[in-house]
Amino acid sequence: MLEKILFKKIELWVVILLTITGLIGTVLFSFTVWYGTKGAERYQSLTNITIEIAKFPFTLIKVFDRSVMGASDLSVDQRFGNDAGLQFFTEKNPEAGYVLLNRFDGDLRMSVSELIDVAAQKIVHRWTYDVDPVWAQSKLHSNLIHFRIDYPTNRFRGHAFVLKDGSIIAHGSASPLFKIDACSRLQWVQDEDLFHHSTEMGPDGNLWVPVHLEPKQVDIGIPDTFFDDGIAKVSPSGKVLFSKSVAQILDDNNLDPLVFGIGNEQNTDPIHLNDIQPVMADGPYWKTGDLFISARNQSLIFLYRPSENKVLWYKVGPWMSQHDVDIIDDERIGVFNNNSRRVGNDYTVAGSNTEVVYNFRTNTTETPFQAGFEKLELRTFSSGSGDFVGETGSELLVEESDNGRLVQFDPSGNVSWQYVNRAKDGKLYLLNWTKSVTREVGDAVRKAVREARCDG
Repeated sequence: MLEKILFKKIELWVVILLTITGLIGTVLFSFTVWYGTKGAERYQSLTNITIEIAKFPFTLIKVFDRSVMGASDLSVDQRFGNDAGLQFFTEKNPEAGYVLLNRFDGDLRMSVSELIDVAAQKIVHRWTYDVDPVWAQSKLHSNLIHFRIDYPTNRFRGHAFVLKDGSIIAHGSASPLFKIDACSRLQWVQDEDLFHHSTEMGPDGNLWVPVHLEPKQVDIGIPDTFFDDGIAKVSPSGKVLFSKSVAQILDDNNLDPLVFGIGNEQNTDPIHLNDIQPVMADGPYWKTGDLFISARNQSLIFLYRPSENKVLWYKVGPWMSQHDVDIIDDERIGVFNNNSRRVGNDYTVAGSNTEVVYNFRTNTTETPFQAGFEKLELRTFSSGSGDFVGETGSELLVEESDNGRLVQFDPSGNVSWQYVNRAKDGKLYLLNWTKSVTREVGDAVRKAVREARCDG
């Protein structure tokens, strides 16, 4: 039967008609894909369908790569001898605070958050992130990221913020935002957009989180690949209260050359927003509710007032490809400087990372922990953070994300303790934006965890 079908004679006119139809269909299909890449709005529904069909082989390749080629291994270059886990090099300090350690656990094959009591020098609680069920219930469809494929449980890098009740608000490198309780049970999912990088609480108790806005809000790039990074204000219950494109903010403030004048190669990701730091108290150079914003791909830090849509101050460099900005006091900020240079698609760190302190009053910069950075060869080319901690803010907690190491410098620049994220297989694994936690908040979290009775 099959042989008769395969070798059945076909009239020449049928072959010609099919060929002509196929050519016309190919031309129309190609046109709709090309038309969509030009940013045209007309026939957008048809364009979206054809683009999805055109991407289908790419999607299959990604699935194959993740499931067959072993891409789920988030291990990093092997360094630090045999160092592993928590190591303290000083006596216990009863005044020390807590640290929320966010890391990929190579033994569990998933991301976890662990609360470290620095005063007691031990880990006191753990949250885990099994995100596959979360992604399964999400209705979000993105043209930017296949988060279900790219960031399943065994590839998810959790960026987390802990609340006093022991709950965690978290997201991945680009994923829906979600909340889990003290026992890691899901509370809610916010999937209006893709959230990424830092999560910080503002003075009103709401959270500021970077977001990829879809559809885009500015006329730049092509619809399917342009990352329109925005700032989003989210309530603890998961409601988006405010969002605005960073490119639009800069354009509104006559800083559009920083976005539109950087060349075609960067047009898919001209901003790369990675940190939003809310101002918690008035000072001579800012007011409560202002935001310090870090844009990696311009090596740009700027101070923004959402209530007025006004950029109050900005500075490009001396930091380069930085990933964290923090307020030290009423006249200084600290910037974690990756000091990484991009050549094509590759990044290299020029020497070591640095922590740059900028003084608004004197308009000067300094690098107070530079000797310690160089001695330890701290060189995470992406990610990373530096938090000023301690009673006087004179100590520095540094996450070397890409190398799986966390260190704290004392005021003299010596390492008081460290954490090396090594699994039982001997491999080092990524860290995921660790955060310092005050003694007050940490104590409240521990109390909430005990009352939750997660172990039954």
